[in-house]
Amino acid sequence: AYTHSGELDKVLHSFTSTISVNGLSFSTALSIPLHTRLRLMLSVPGFSDEVEVDGEIVRVVASEDERREYEYGVRFELPPDGPVLAQLVRSVD
Repeated sequence: AYTHSGELDKVLHSFTSTISVNGLSFSTALSIPLHTRLRLMLSVPGFSDEVEVDGEIVRVVASEDERREYEYGVRFELPPDGPVLAQLVRSVD
Protein backbone atom coordinates (compact mmCIF):
# COMPACT_ATOMS: atom_id res chain seq x y z
CA ALA A 1 0.00 0.00 0.00
CA TYR A 2 1.20 3.51 -0.48
CA THR A 3 0.14 7.07 -0.01
CA HIS A 4 1.73 9.98 -1.75
CA SER A 5 1.91 13.52 -0.56
CA GLY A 6 0.55 16.21 -2.76
CA GLU A 7 -2.83 17.69 -3.57
CA LEU A 8 -4.51 14.29 -3.49
CA ASP A 9 -3.42 11.63 -1.04
CA LYS A 10 -4.41 8.17 -2.22
CA VAL A 11 -4.10 4.69 -0.87
CA LEU A 12 -3.41 1.80 -3.22
CA HIS A 13 -3.02 -1.88 -2.48
CA SER A 14 -0.81 -3.67 -4.98
CA PHE A 15 1.54 -6.59 -5.31
CA THR A 16 5.19 -6.00 -6.04
CA SER A 17 6.80 -7.81 -8.95
CA THR A 18 10.37 -7.29 -7.69
CA ILE A 19 11.84 -6.05 -4.42
CA SER A 20 15.32 -5.38 -3.06
CA VAL A 21 16.75 -3.30 -0.22
CA ASN A 22 17.05 -0.43 -2.74
CA GLY A 23 13.54 -0.41 -4.17
CA LEU A 24 10.70 -2.29 -5.81
CA SER A 25 8.44 -2.36 -8.83
CA PHE A 26 4.68 -2.72 -9.03
CA SER A 27 1.88 -2.42 -11.58
CA THR A 28 -1.46 -0.65 -11.38
CA ALA A 29 -4.02 1.04 -13.62
CA LEU A 30 -3.61 4.23 -11.56
CA SER A 31 -1.51 6.92 -13.25
CA ILE A 32 1.18 8.24 -10.89
CA PRO A 33 3.59 10.99 -12.01
CA LEU A 34 7.33 10.42 -12.22
CA HIS A 35 9.21 11.66 -9.10
CA THR A 36 6.14 11.27 -6.88
CA ARG A 37 7.21 10.66 -3.29
CA LEU A 38 5.51 7.70 -1.63
CA ARG A 39 5.09 6.21 1.82
CA LEU A 40 5.00 2.42 1.40
CA MET A 41 3.76 -0.18 3.85
CA LEU A 42 5.35 -3.51 2.94
CA SER A 43 4.07 -6.83 4.19
CA VAL A 44 4.82 -10.40 3.22
CA PRO A 45 2.65 -13.40 4.13
CA GLY A 46 4.40 -15.34 6.87
CA PHE A 47 6.58 -12.36 7.88
CA SER A 48 5.45 -10.93 11.19
CA ASP A 49 6.55 -7.30 10.71
CA GLU A 50 5.10 -4.70 8.38
CA VAL A 51 7.82 -2.35 7.13
CA GLU A 52 7.15 1.32 6.41
CA VAL A 53 9.53 3.02 4.01
CA ASP A 54 9.57 6.22 1.94
CA GLY A 55 10.42 6.13 -1.74
CA GLU A 56 10.20 7.95 -5.04
CA ILE A 57 8.82 6.90 -8.43
CA VAL A 58 11.91 6.78 -10.66
CA ARG A 59 10.54 4.79 -13.61
CA VAL A 60 7.14 4.63 -15.34
CA VAL A 61 6.39 2.22 -18.19
CA ALA A 62 2.94 2.12 -19.80
CA SER A 63 1.71 -1.30 -20.94
CA GLU A 64 1.46 -1.79 -24.67
CA ASP A 65 -1.58 -4.03 -24.50
CA GLU A 66 -5.24 -3.63 -23.63
CA ARG A 67 -4.62 -3.86 -19.86
CA ARG A 68 -3.85 -0.12 -19.71
CA GLU A 69 -1.59 -0.56 -16.72
CA TYR A 70 1.58 1.18 -15.68
CA GLU A 71 4.66 -0.45 -14.21
CA TYR A 72 6.46 1.71 -11.67
CA GLY A 73 9.98 1.57 -10.32
CA VAL A 74 10.37 2.95 -6.81
CA ARG A 75 13.71 3.83 -5.23
CA PHE A 76 13.66 3.62 -1.44
CA GLU A 77 14.99 6.41 0.70
CA LEU A 78 17.01 5.31 3.68
CA PRO A 79 14.54 3.15 5.59
CA PRO A 80 14.04 3.84 9.28
CA ASP A 81 14.68 0.15 9.97
CA GLY A 82 17.11 -1.14 7.33
CA PRO A 83 17.75 -4.53 9.00
CA VAL A 84 14.02 -5.34 9.13
CA LEU A 85 13.66 -4.36 5.45
CA ALA A 86 16.61 -6.59 4.54
CA GLN A 87 15.03 -9.45 6.49
CA LEU A 88 11.70 -8.89 4.70
CA VAL A 89 13.43 -8.94 1.29
CA ARG A 90 15.27 -12.18 2.19
CA SER A 91 11.97 -13.79 3.20
CA VAL A 92 10.65 -13.26 -0.35
CA ASP A 93 13.55 -15.07 -2.06
